[in-house]
Amino acid sequence: MPIRFVLSPATRLPSAVAAMPRAAVRARLAARLAAPAALLRPTAFKPAAPAQLAVATAAVVTVAAAPEQQHATRAAEAAASEQPPAAGAAAGAEAADAADGPRTASIYTRRQLAIEDPQAFADVRSDTVTRPSPDMLQAMIAAPVGDDVFGEDPTINELERTVARLAGKEAALFCASGTMSNQVAIRSHLTQPPYSVLCDARAHVLNHEAGGIAFHCGAAVVAVPPREHTGHLTAALVKRHLITSTDIHTTPTRLVCLENTLNGSVMPIDDIRAISEFVRGKGIPIHLDGARLWNASAATGISIKDYCSHFDSVSLCFSKGGFNTPLCSQPGQCLGAPVGSVLVGSTEFIAKARHFRKLYGGAMRQAGILAAACLYALDHYFPTLSEVHANARYFGDALVALGFGLDRPVETNMVWLDTAPLGLVADDVAKVLLKARIRAFGGEDTVMRIVLHHQVSREDLERAVAELTVYVATLGPRRAA
Repeated sequence: MPIRFVLSPATRLPSAVAAMPRAAVRARLAARLAAPAALLRPTAFKPAAPAQLAVATAAVVTVAAAPEQQHATRAAEAAASEQPPAAGAAAGAEAADAADGPRTASIYTRRQLAIEDPQAFADVRSDTVTRPSPDMLQAMIAAPVGDDVFGEDPTINELERTVARLAGKEAALFCASGTMSNQVAIRSHLTQPPYSVLCDARAHVLNHEAGGIAFHCGAAVVAVPPREHTGHLTAALVKRHLITSTDIHTTPTRLVCLENTLNGSVMPIDDIRAISEFVRGKGIPIHLDGARLWNASAATGISIKDYCSHFDSVSLCFSKGGFNTPLCSQPGQCLGAPVGSVLVGSTEFIAKARHFRKLYGGAMRQAGILAAACLYALDHYFPTLSEVHANARYFGDALVALGFGLDRPVETNMVWLDTAPLGLVADDVAKVLLKARIRAFGGEDTVMRIVLHHQVSREDLERAVAELTVYVATLGPRRAA
């Protein structure tokens, strides 16, 4: 895609360059960014002391100005300005270049720590680690923006309308993260304490959102362990733990929160329907943490709208590894957005949630550049999650064949590996995976979570299986020794 440079009268340029015609400046920029790959070399980083890491700043890419490239640049400048490349002018431009410092492929430099290139590794720590594509970044750059606090960012407004329509709700609210959209939703549902929130004992809103329910709402939490043979909440469990008493010693349940998927497991729609009918029959609202509802939809074929119909509010996350929707025009080629979640609900509810988002410091100004990534994914590139799920099943089966166990069945994009049958801990497996250029969480536990996404290929997994096969083969002799 050609790059167009727009130089306004307010654009600040070095003095020697400022004297050149604007067309010549544009030609110079275009010629330098079109330099052959051989002319681009990464800046060398030396390990820095811990105190220096926080402030180490370096150019990402330095362009080596080879003589032939300089000549091509000068020729382009001369053609654009319809003037011959005078020696004095060229010398002056070179002097300006030297004064400007190292040439970079970007106008800006970025703060960089001494770490490896993340793209050299596949990453199974989470599906939040996916990176945006160049086309998605271009869409972000080109996004029209305005002040969202005033409701004037056209890109955010379009995203909110689109997701509300997808979920079958009246309105939507763009938030910076899934944690924010969940916590804003919970606070918006609760009115006058004392009150309590009922949720699964493993729920993200309880265990992984920094105690937000207690901190923001002052609410008690009724954490319900799931049934062992189902792995999720049922209407019977909710009935048993719901607090509807007027006894002044109790904290009445004023909100029920469900999560789908939870730890990679899909909650059956029949149980969702039964819980929703019971809870709403009591006049109690119900919220869904649907960060990975996309995975549930891909695994079951149930639409996002059908799932959302059973809830008063739903949080939908865009920063996971991508998902498949009816709006996807090019399945199998897409990338997850880098930032953002959208909360959906009624018009009245979203108006209240917008107020709390402001209170929590989450009201953003020209954030359309972030919303553009979400829209781009919805319109063009959301992957076919069934392929990701198939990769997860392949990896789980291959690991079982090597002698590992599975802590739970593989349903979507998560593999819960049990290392105990081989006498290993998660750290042992993580070190082997690192040799296969795959990052994973380790630790001393015998159960490790492996999360797949569209940027972990079947080839990555086959490479991991090969490394683990060699490693497992050495376990017997080493134990005997």
